Parts: sequence; C-alpha cells; structure tokens
Amino acid sequence: MNPTVVLVHGAYTDATCWHRVISRLCRSGHRAIVVANPLGDLSGYAAHLSSVLASIDGPIVLAGHSCGGVVATDAATEHDNVKALVYVAAIAPDKGESVPAWRLIPSWFIYSQRDPVIPVEVSRFMADRAGAQESVELPGASHALPAAQPQAVADIILRAATAV
Repeated sequence: MNPTVVLVHGAYTDATCWHRVISRLCRSGHRAIVVANPLGDLSGYAAHLSSVLASIDGPIVLAGHSCGGVVATDAATEHDNVKALVYVAAIAPDKGESVPAWRLIPSWFIYSQRDPVIPVEVSRFMADRAGAQESVELPGASHALPAAQPQAVADIILRAATAV
C-alpha cells in the first residue's frame, strides 16, 4: 500500500500551489491530499491538519511548503502513521521554536539557492540539523517550488514515500 501524501501550503498562497505536484504524485499511484489553511494562526492550522491526519489510515508522507513546514512539524508528532516529513522551501523548527518532529520522523528537504524568503544558508542549516535523509538544493529556483519546480518536488516526495 502506497502511503498517502498530505501537502500543506504556506502563507499567502492556497492549495492550488500544489496542483502540478499532485498530478505527478497521482500518476505514480499515490493518493494526495492538500490541507487548506483555515485562515487562522499557525496553531489553529496545525490543529486542523492534525484532525485531517487522524482521519487517514495507513502510512503518511507529510510535506509542507514555507511556513507549512512549521504546521507539519507541529501536527506530525501526534500521529504514529506519519512516516516521513518533506520540507519544501520550508521552515523546520526546533525545540523552543516548535515541536521538532524531524527528531523522531525521517525528513527530506528541497530548497532553492536563490530563495528570497528563506536564505539558502538557513535551509542548509535546518536540513543538516535535522539529519535529513536527503537534501536537494536547486540552483536559480524561486521560493514557490511547488509551482515553479513541480517535478523536482514530486520526485523528492516520491523518494520519501518509497522509503516509508
């Protein structure tokens, strides 16, 4: 059974940012769900995500973009069936910053060398700190990786799903 891929978008965007990634995941035989931000604060978004995760049977690969990484990290630790975290140009907080789910759940990172929102040095630091299974650094890509680099994003999510 393939894991369900749950996608979490960041601020200033909506679920449609994952459209081109979802089509690639589905063609590979995965069920993909995008959890829309209920337009509250991050803890409310994490609680909403947690309720969605609780409704899913079987293994989950949880991918967050931008501040969706914070939301995914917060929600993941409450669910034993979350088997992989994928940070897509995302923030991967540590203890005191948020609950560090990546300490308990294998993680993958993909980010841009030229991201104007999250500097590449910060992305490298978070991936190294998390002991990422894989860290992909894309030259010249934007912060909007799900829309700008859907194949690269889908590829790393699929590699995480294969490892589950």
